[in-house]
Amino acid sequence: NKSTMIAQWKRPIGVDIASSRSRSASRSRLQPPKRKPPAPPRGAKKSETGRRTKENQFARAFSDDPRRKQILRGRESPRELLRRHSDHGRHREVKQQRDITPPGGVVCHYERSDSLSRESPESTTEQEDETFSHAAGRSQARGSMAIATIDEEMQRLRRERDYLRKELKLQTQAHSIELRTAEEESRQRYLKLERELQMQHDIEMKGTIQELESHIDKQEEQHARRYAKMVYEQKKELERLEESLREEHEEELAELGKKLSISIEPMKDNEKKRTIDKIMEMKESNDNLIRSEQDLQEKNSMLVRKIDFLERIHRDAEEKHKKSLENNAIQFFKQEETYQKIIFQMSSEVKALRKALNIL
Repeated sequence: NKSTMIAQWKRPIGVDIASSRSRSASRSRLQPPKRKPPAPPRGAKKSETGRRTKENQFARAFSDDPRRKQILRGRESPRELLRRHSDHGRHREVKQQRDITPPGGVVCHYERSDSLSRESPESTTEQEDETFSHAAGRSQARGSMAIATIDEEMQRLRRERDYLRKELKLQTQAHSIELRTAEEESRQRYLKLERELQMQHDIEMKGTIQELESHIDKQEEQHARRYAKMVYEQKKELERLEESLREEHEEELAELGKKLSISIEPMKDNEKKRTIDKIMEMKESNDNLIRSEQDLQEKNSMLVRKIDFLERIHRDAEEKHKKSLENNAIQFFKQEETYQKIIFQMSSEVKALRKALNIL
């Protein structure tokens, strides 16, 4: 046991610390660590300067910049300087102990401490040196123990810092995953809305096109029926007029032909006049037929005008339908622009959230 053994040869001051360290440790107890001040209430607002200093501390603790690390190394705290200085001193003491050798021919004998009471009064100077070295060793032991507590505190703070780094990294990963999922969901929703709008627009376009085609087909059928009916009625009227004229003048023509064939030469003037009159009447009837034919042509031209008018109405309806389709397309593009604006706003909000997370 080094605490109860003393070397007989004279030791230099402040060399043998281990012998006095355990004895001083029993007398000088460690002070309990200082308690933190109580936390402020929940409703209390943090000051801007405190928040700024906290952010600067986090930035300094988690920065990987070598220049910043070098600056921080130059601005070390007094505790860190004390720890480094004590480590350097301890290294020197151990080296000095290793290099010191007892005087030539003297062997170190270790005895119990109660042999000091039996020694001669010549060893009083040695005892004084012993007590001085023990006091120095005790003070150095206290300093080394304080440094050890500081080291433990620094290790605990480093562990807490590493834990906070890991937790912040996990939180940032979770936030990035949430942001990615939110972006994917918004993109899926936008694609779904776009598909639904496209399908609805296609269905409406198909329905309107089918309605217009059916309406146009009906109008064309009606015009074709009316035109066929008018042509059929005109033909019937012409045939009826021809038949009536034939019936009226067939007998007279037959008689005239017979009379002319029988007696062309011995014709009298009266008969000539009669024949001329009949021929004139036939001319007049022919003129009447021509007039009736002209009337029919006029009626036909009127029918053509009506058909042109109906075609114009049909063209106007087609133009109106085209305009309505263009208006529907403009409304659809406006809706698409509003959806794009909403998506752009959502993406800007997501970028702002990312920036806030990067700042944290």
